Amino acid sequence: MKNILLVIALLLMLLIGGCNKDNQIKQESQELTKITVLLPQTPSSLPLYFALKDNPMFNIELFLNHSQANAKFLRGDAKLLLTGLSVANSFSKQGLDFDLLNAQVDNLTHLVANQYIEKIEDIKGKTLVFPFADSPMEILFTKIASLNNLTKDIDYKLQYMPFSTSLQLLQETSDLLVWLPEPFASLAENKFKQKVSLSLDQLFKEHIKGISASQVVLLARDLDLRSIGAIHYLSKVYIDSLKNHPQVFLDRLDQDFPNRNAYNLQTIQRTAYNFLDGQDLSTSLDSLFKILNKENHLAERILELN
Repeated sequence: MKNILLVIALLLMLLIGGCNKDNQIKQESQELTKITVLLPQTPSSLPLYFALKDNPMFNIELFLNHSQANAKFLRGDAKLLLTGLSVANSFSKQGLDFDLLNAQVDNLTHLVANQYIEKIEDIKGKTLVFPFADSPMEILFTKIASLNNLTKDIDYKLQYMPFSTSLQLLQETSDLLVWLPEPFASLAENKFKQKVSLSLDQLFKEHIKGISASQVVLLARDLDLRSIGAIHYLSKVYIDSLKNHPQVFLDRLDQDFPNRNAYNLQTIQRTAYNFLDGQDLSTSLDSLFKILNKENHLAERILELN
């Protein structure tokens, strides 16, 4: 662990040096222009949050409203955005110029209900809730269900509602089965005594072999290659460290981190951190988009740093 921290410290020094090199003399008497980093209020943000939060070159903004964060990135008000795969694909389809650095999380979604669902066949005759229509989590689940001879609108039904609404209905002893990402799954379990059962990541790994779900990706705009390289490497170091030492990071998580009370060791362990980049990411996304039955607009955005 000490060796990892030493490497990180050296990298941060190089990163700051790289960002300051061209204007070093001027910036001695001027305030540094910070790089704004947009991170969602979920455990998927933890690796980058810990990697960059104490670096004076970065201004971290934790967002709940995805539309507002996307708009800020589109305007160029932020240079780094951690977001969903479908958002990144939509940006590229619109012609936005950005670099796809890496994928950081395969999935963090779990089935939450007033009853424990032991196996996927137990959803038969039930109504499942997703946050919005045609989301990647819905498409992936529908594909997995079909592999188990379960057909949408015949064997099970779907509804769409925001997390807050579905959580409220669960508290009213609804018989809905709700797909929730962390930390909302942990919040439902610990605060509202709901049952957390099936993992979408586990179902994916059991039924779709050889590729990664790669649902959370890191995008960059208008950053120099030195900064990109350092951030890219720090992402991998912190993801590996978080997977190997989750309790250490949990103990260091600031009390003012959004929904901090919902975070526990299980919250982090339920988040499938998986660093993927370069050709490995390109190959995996090609296969994944075929499963999603969507056109892949990200092939030319993937940054090859090796």
